[in-house]
Amino acid sequence: MERQTEFGSTIIEDAVLATIAAEAALATDGVVALGTRRWVNGSVVLIRHPDPSRGVKVTALDDGGYQLDLYVVLLYGVKIGRVGRILAERVHQALTEAVGVAPLHIVIHVEGVRRRDDAPSD
Repeated sequence: MERQTEFGSTIIEDAVLATIAAEAALATDGVVALGTRRWVNGSVVLIRHPDPSRGVKVTALDDGGYQLDLYVVLLYGVKIGRVGRILAERVHQALTEAVGVAPLHIVIHVEGVRRRDDAPSD
């Protein structure tokens, strides 16, 4: 993403946007982990290493904005719609505060649910 100012331009890499979004997502109550959009033996592969941005896809849009796709695993028993709404709000706010430009679209992909004791330990 590139932003023009009177002094020049600032280029913010997609990985930076993805990392900010991932950190905001993981700080949301009810989110257990980020997924990877990959399945092994019928289960989503969870991220257990220090690259949380793998569960986030940033897509540049024709109008200069961007879309975020978040792949998440939620805590079993939560109200998925409620957690999704809060998650989208938190990610929107984090990106607006950090880079000054919110995504035009946030798409949340719930890839699975886990009980608290099944959650990956970092």
